[in-house]
Order: sequence, then structure tokens, then C-alpha cells
Amino acid sequence: MQRHHDQIASWLQRLHSDALCIADELPKRFSAYGRIFPPVSLALHDPKTRQDYDPLKDYRWSEIASMFGTKFSATTKWEELHSTVVGNSRCSLNVSERDELNSFAPDVPSRWLTCIGSVLRRYDNSESVFYGIWNGYGLTESRLGSPLHFENPFRGYYVWSGTYDDFGRFRVREKGGRGGGYQQDIAWPHSRSWCYRVDTDWTSGIIGGTPEMIDDLVNIPDVDILEIDGNLPSFYLQPNP
Repeated sequence: MQRHHDQIASWLQRLHSDALCIADELPKRFSAYGRIFPPVSLALHDPKTRQDYDPLKDYRWSEIASMFGTKFSATTKWEELHSTVVGNSRCSLNVSERDELNSFAPDVPSRWLTCIGSVLRRYDNSESVFYGIWNGYGLTESRLGSPLHFENPFRGYYVWSGTYDDFGRFRVREKGGRGGGYQQDIAWPHSRSWCYRVDTDWTSGIIGGTPEMIDDLVNIPDVDILEIDGNLPSFYLQPNP
């Protein structure tokens, strides 16, 4: 049990705050990487578009780019889309509203996570998958039982052991809290053949694995995942580099 604890601790301790490139944002280097673009709400903008849009819907980045004829690629930053939307907005956003749009913790839809998990399990035979969540949310509880706690210099995590079936259903609530709860911030299998991570300071997430795995993830319908060079600067993941 102690060996198991130490292995997780050593894995998480490889995360650090001074990562310069995307590959360094994960605990080890992989042969390929995918960038996950979580949906974004346009509710505060009321943009002028050539098509009707639903202010209550969360749109994929690719959809927003299509609305305004802007380029969408693996290196697109949210600021590029946001500035276009603001320039076509009927509303004048105040500072706090702009900050809310430009700095958010990615909330990847459960249906996306389920699709991602189903691809990942094709390339791995691990019986267990570890799910970590930032301890900054407070004391947490999950249907997976009591977590292990790791207080690292950069990010402290609670970690649970589950299966691939939990990749789309993992939720954690504050003790006594209500609502849908929080999703995993980091996940990896026992084999460490891949690693998924989002962060409270990012506008998108990343996943590292094999080229075949990433290619399969990129081809999931209706999910914005694009292959990205792990040697590119990590500021592509952040709202205000």
C-alpha cells in the first residue's frame, strides 16, 4: 500500500509551475499530444452573427470560429476568438465579465469525457485508472470512496482509483455540498500510457499518449480535440499569457 502511495506521489510531484512547453505540463513526455477545447458560453456577448444562436447553449470553439469566419487550429487562443466576438457584440462587457470569460476552469461535458474514455481504453489494458482533483476545492467526497491526499508544492490533489467506466461519470462534491460537483483535473491509467489534464488557470486541456491514440481522439465526432506539438509554449493553454 505504501509503495502504491509513493508511486502516485512521485508521479504528481513531476508537475511544476514553471513549465515552458505543453509537454512539461504532464508528469512525463509522450510521443503525441491532443488539445481539448471545452465549450464556451456566448450568453454575455449577444454577438451580431449571420445566423441565429442560442444564448443558453455552450458552443464549441470551432462553431464560434465558423460564426465569425476566424481561423481555428490547435494553436488558437481563446483571446483570438473572444476579441472577434467582442468586436461583433451588441453588449459592452465590464471588467469582471471579461475576466469571467477569459479565465475559467475547463468543464468538459460528460458526454465528451465518455467518448474520450472509450477511445483510451482501446489502447491500454490497465484495470485501474486514477482520478485526481485539485485540493483547492476543499474537502471532497466521491462514490469511489475515500481518496488519497497529496500535498505537492505546485498543486495538491485528492486521488481516487477507478476504472475506464468512470472517465465520463467521475464527479466530486464538497462534503455536504450540492449540485453536479467537480470533474477530474488529472487522470491516468496504472500503465501510465496516457495522461489527461486540465487546470483551473487554463482555457483548454491536454492529453498525452501514442500517435495512434491521439489520431483516434481527433476523429471523435462533435468533440473539439486537435493534435498539438508538445514542444510549443504552454501559454496556448492559458487565458492571459
